[in-house]
Amino acid sequence: ARPHKKFWLLKFKNYERIDDVIIFKGAAALVERKGAPKLNKGNYYWEEIIGCKLINHRKELYGKVTGVLPSFGHPVYLVDTGIGYEKMVPAATQFIKSIDLKKKKIVLTEAALAVLE
Repeated sequence: ARPHKKFWLLKFKNYERIDDVIIFKGAAALVERKGAPKLNKGNYYWEEIIGCKLINHRKELYGKVTGVLPSFGHPVYLVDTGIGYEKMVPAATQFIKSIDLKKKKIVLTEAALAVLE
């Protein structure tokens, strides 16, 4: 695999002709974690974000990330608030102060709560 413009070009084992792989165009490709490229600082794989706790600027639990949705600007985190419904939090610097993957903790900005609550 290699990057090409806005996409990745993949080569499939035992598939030599483009006509043989055209059926896969637009499909999602899953990669084993050990084979995934290392990301630049500030970029995360969704699987690393899912399960993280969101903490507000007052160090109170806001919720837990249950999923990630693609978006044109930034991904959007689906957050279980524990009160019967999910909220959506854009993964933008205006909303996210810090991410600590070792502690599985994401700290929200004060501005985020003004918009989200």
